[in-house]
Amino acid sequence: MSETEFRGWLAYDQLYPLPDPHWDAALIASTMMRAMGSKTARLVHYLPVKDSEKQRTGPTNGAAILAGIRRLKARLKYGNN
Repeated sequence: MSETEFRGWLAYDQLYPLPDPHWDAALIASTMMRAMGSKTARLVHYLPVKDSEKQRTGPTNGAAILAGIRRLKARLKYGNN
């Protein structure tokens, strides 16, 4: 590919950019979860997060995660759905 053709494709991309593949995949995933009965599925749950935006797991979040795991184990142990 020549430099002229490459510059032409760059200009075309500025006018008509390709859709973000992460956005498309997140839209499909959230739609499928909603179709399967999820009440809490949101589009943002399926979009990738940049390292600078990630929330660090601290003592408060870690305790909540552990409590959720314990509740799930209890539900599975006693067959409560």
